Amino acid sequence: MINLMKVGVLGLFLLAGCTTLTVQTDYETGYDFQALRTYAWLEDKAPSNDIRINNSLIINRVVNAVNNNLKFKGYKQVDKDKADFYVNWFGGIENRIQQETINTYYGHLGYDSALWGYGG
Repeated sequence: MINLMKVGVLGLFLLAGCTTLTVQTDYETGYDFQALRTYAWLEDKAPSNDIRINNSLIINRVVNAVNNNLKFKGYKQVDKDKADFYVNWFGGIENRIQQETINTYYGHLGYDSALWGYGG
């Protein structure tokens, strides 16, 4: 159960770097996270059914970025049976429609009476 919690907390941190959504975390406050030294990837399953995410280019970029960041922080990747915690990721794409209006009419020419065709 604790390993699952560790994966969840790490997953939330990873998602925070990919989005502007508000991230909330919940963890056992008495747990000694300083004792964690080794990690392993949880599954080799595809992170999504969407072909825009489920391709080797995206998967390799995410895995390499996570590995580099964890290595920089002093964690070592090991076999699954020797890991202190597990890492996994999931991806998704949200389609949004953005509407932009481009006006094709001309505005008025100002308040100068010569431009309006009257005056004297």
